[in-house]
Amino acid sequence: MVDIREIRELRLGKGSRDFERYPEEARKLDAAHCFIVLYGQEFRLRTLSVAAFSEEEVNMWITGLNWLMMDTQRAPAPQQTDRWLRKQFEAMDRSHEGSITVKDVKALLPQINYRVPNTRFLKDKLQEVEARSDLSYPNFSQLYRTLMFDAQKSIIEQLELSFPLR
Repeated sequence: MVDIREIRELRLGKGSRDFERYPEEARKLDAAHCFIVLYGQEFRLRTLSVAAFSEEEVNMWITGLNWLMMDTQRAPAPQQTDRWLRKQFEAMDRSHEGSITVKDVKALLPQINYRVPNTRFLKDKLQEVEARSDLSYPNFSQLYRTLMFDAQKSIIEQLELSFPLR
């Protein structure tokens, strides 16, 4: 599965290692019916090589993917945050049952540079969002927003103490 946010470039033709890897099959394909999706977050991009049934189908795919890429990049910050949260949730929901554990959340927090002061703090925050041992996506999303809002509020309060406006 390719995340639309990770697509960096679309190229027409058969100029990829995927097509080179299978020369017998690639020879049967018309280059005008092929395109390559370059994607990834690292310097070394991965490829998805695609063969369509017609040049018209290739053009529809390229047009649609370009539109989705542009729409994703121009999405408002709250929508981008929600998409990112959904992706994180789905990555942690290994059983695909629509819930994650508190242990999963604890593992994620250091990755987003959030330090939990103590276990009691997290338990209190879980109660605020009415979550128990497992969190549904709405619980997880609310917990994330609560933690981030509290962190921002704390920073603002510290700044106001350090630099009073009066």
